[in-house]
Amino acid sequence: MLTPKKRDNLAHLQEQMSEIETVLRRLNRRLKILLNQLERTAAPPGEERFEQPEVARLMTLNPHLAKLEQHLRDQALALMAETRILADGMDHRESGRTDMAQLDGEPHCWLFHDLYDHSYGFSKPCVPLRDCLRIGKVWVDVVIRQQYCLDIAHRLCS
Repeated sequence: MLTPKKRDNLAHLQEQMSEIETVLRRLNRRLKILLNQLERTAAPPGEERFEQPEVARLMTLNPHLAKLEQHLRDQALALMAETRILADGMDHRESGRTDMAQLDGEPHCWLFHDLYDHSYGFSKPCVPLRDCLRIGKVWVDVVIRQQYCLDIAHRLCS
């Protein structure tokens, strides 16, 4: 059985571990971007190039996804106000890492970055920018996880 002090220390340690995991995820994303940039500089000449209308289409996809992302964030904040769920409050936009200076010139919202840069295995690979041009609709599943704790005195933990 944990003493109250040990329970508090454990809770503090869990918070620190969560913060470290968040920082580690950001560092891993940054490392992936840097490795991709390094790989791109070593790419052979004659890579596929995008026409100006295609670049313009990709430039409009990011703000559309950012608008959806803002809507989801607003919904999450409303839910948090009702249920007191904690959020990290961090800006998750990423710097661009494509071969197009115009597209790299603005931060990419998390949804856009996740779409073209993250692979979730064979069943959900990342989407090449060329295929991003074909996107007509985006479906987003939002999964909310709420956790509760009841201490020995039968009070909800804060």
